[in-house]
Amino acid sequence: MRVAIYTRVSTIMQAEEGQSLDSQLERLKAFCTSQEWVIYKVYTDEGISAKDMERPSLQRLLIDAQKGLFDVLLVFKLDRLSRSVKDLKVMLDQLEKYNVKFKSLTETFDTTTASGRLFLNLVAAMAEWERETIGERIKVVLEHKVKKGERVGGHVAYGYKVIDGKVTIVQDEAEVVKDMFKRILQVGVHTITTDLNRRGVPTRKGNIWHVNTVFQLLRNAFYAGYVGHGEYVSTEHQGIITRDEFDRVQEHLKRRKEQYSFRGDSKHTYIYSGVLRCAQCGRKMNGNFQRDKKRYRCLTRTTGGNCSGSLVSEHLVDEWIFSNFSTLINNLSEMVKTVSEIDSESKLETLERELMRLNSLMEKEKQLFRADLIDMDSLTVKIGEYRLREKEIRTEIESLNKVDSSLDKIKKSLEQLEGNWVTFKDSEKKQLIQELFSEIYVRSTGRAKIEIDPSRLTFNDWFYDFEYGDF
Repeated sequence: MRVAIYTRVSTIMQAEEGQSLDSQLERLKAFCTSQEWVIYKVYTDEGISAKDMERPSLQRLLIDAQKGLFDVLLVFKLDRLSRSVKDLKVMLDQLEKYNVKFKSLTETFDTTTASGRLFLNLVAAMAEWERETIGERIKVVLEHKVKKGERVGGHVAYGYKVIDGKVTIVQDEAEVVKDMFKRILQVGVHTITTDLNRRGVPTRKGNIWHVNTVFQLLRNAFYAGYVGHGEYVSTEHQGIITRDEFDRVQEHLKRRKEQYSFRGDSKHTYIYSGVLRCAQCGRKMNGNFQRDKKRYRCLTRTTGGNCSGSLVSEHLVDEWIFSNFSTLINNLSEMVKTVSEIDSESKLETLERELMRLNSLMEKEKQLFRADLIDMDSLTVKIGEYRLREKEIRTEIESLNKVDSSLDKIKKSLEQLEGNWVTFKDSEKKQLIQELFSEIYVRSTGRAKIEIDPSRLTFNDWFYDFEYGDF
């Protein structure tokens, strides 16, 4: 029985005793061992809420379930999979359609009966209610503290520290904050981030600065002596900048947002997200929408790190992939065929040797019976076991002889993909690209030009994990 393990922790759950990823995985693996189940793969979403299905590992799991790569989905607890009744029903219906069973380690569900399905939905409804209730309570408490001008708990902002319960300014950090609020009126957030890292100015934890961290700092009214969002309430702590300076920066950031229309949000589907990598530094490239175009930027540059990789337009990647598609199909087909033939020959030899060994064992059992060393019942049991194994081996041999037919189907599917690409929706294109490729390394070589290294273009699991260019 092939089993897929799914683990998840939200940001809050990471700190709760007994619910860590390691704890979940340890108990799930122990259960698989006790059941003699083979673990196909472990899918993990770390620090992600179960409020919806937009989770990278969960989406990969559902794709693999559709391919029939495992027989059972195992989770530690139902709410690790979903806290939404609607989403749970969708997922369970998909799993049933793909003939994949669902198992929770700490709960017992029998989805074959009406009462069992009702109980499962009730548990899911309680998980959803619990999530929403906790959120409502936290919101009420935080709003009450803000209205009273109290500092909301958690780590105090960069530039401050708490001494004897009082928020106090840290002078050297305060100078960095003042410089940020001054420079943002002249340059962008990315430039400020890169400059901080180039000068070796660390964050409080000693890490490099991230673009998002700098942006959030510039939006934080705490530096002007206030708390809250939208409606600011004055507090007792001293501001590092004035309210006028803070308001001026907020207006500036608002104008820049409207001017450049930068939106890296769910309104756009980035076809190569998760697959494209920067050929300069090797890190992933994130999609963003700017000036009516979908582009990809190196994660090192996005976070203010040192990388010279430039923005890459999505349509240029499309053009390269499909101008080289025929070559990729032919090379891939020949590569898989070569490897499969070598692998098939080796397996066939092994299976044929085992058939000969089984025949020898059956003859020995018959000789033991003729010599009255075993009785008829023992002979029947042993011969039955050997005949069963013989049948399994012959089935495997028959399957290996069908390799050529499977390769033809793969090639035909790729040719259909090439011919129908323009008719697909972006969401369908993204799913196909992620199923086909594991990594595509790309670099910008000039205006409206890119370069993709074929030797570093990696195909996904269903192409046996071999890289184009290896043969």
